Amino acid sequence: PGMASHLLRQREVGGSPKLCRRPRSNSYSLGYDPSIIRNLGLSPHFAEHGGCVNTLRWGAGVAGTPILVSGSDDRTVKLWDASDPLSGLALRGTVRTGHSHNIFCADLVPGPTPSHVLSCAADGTLRLNDVEQQAEVMLLESEQLMHSFTWCDMTDLGSRNAGDGGAAAVDGAGITRTVLTASDDGKVNQVDLREGKLRGAIIELYDQSPDAVKQIAVCPWQPYTIAIGGSGPTICTYDLRYLGKVADGRAA
Repeated sequence: PGMASHLLRQREVGGSPKLCRRPRSNSYSLGYDPSIIRNLGLSPHFAEHGGCVNTLRWGAGVAGTPILVSGSDDRTVKLWDASDPLSGLALRGTVRTGHSHNIFCADLVPGPTPSHVLSCAADGTLRLNDVEQQAEVMLLESEQLMHSFTWCDMTDLGSRNAGDGGAAAVDGAGITRTVLTASDDGKVNQVDLREGKLRGAIIELYDQSPDAVKQIAVCPWQPYTIAIGGSGPTICTYDLRYLGKVADGRAA
């Protein structure tokens, strides 16, 4: 295993993909030793989507059942029972969303009885679907492609943001209900699922640069800090405690 991982690492950093037997040696370079290839195995795979799978997220279903959520170019979101993922995934449900273009991000809405799926797509919309009722609400519509969203607990920000509704980010069960979205219009929007409405753009990169927003990461040990990556080469960090003021951004 150690040799195999070393060879794979060498291939990752620029090794030739060609089969190359070393002179005066019975060994092969770059992970193509036939003995290594023979030892490789393929876990079960499942071709249940009708297009490219663009997003995968692990979640917890009813009674804590492990669930894998997948979203695809076919504009559907599928829920898989992942109790034993190496042995197989059982399809638990298919959500036929109202998206008109490829789905780029999808996830179960956290809660004691998860029954809703959140998704965003190339059509610039963020949609909330009731899995059981097959009912849908469009929460946000952007004029440009929406790449992703991330959950964000805003409860600790209330003391510095009176009137900004920090407490509205979490419901009575202590479950995070706020998401931050990333899209090509250069905006990070805050959407409160409990209220079912858009709370507005909290960051607009177009005020600083022409970069689209592609990814947002919330710092787990400083949940008021987010990092943003986009179409440009920089990574920006922001302090969410300054919502309603000028967001405190740092570039790397």
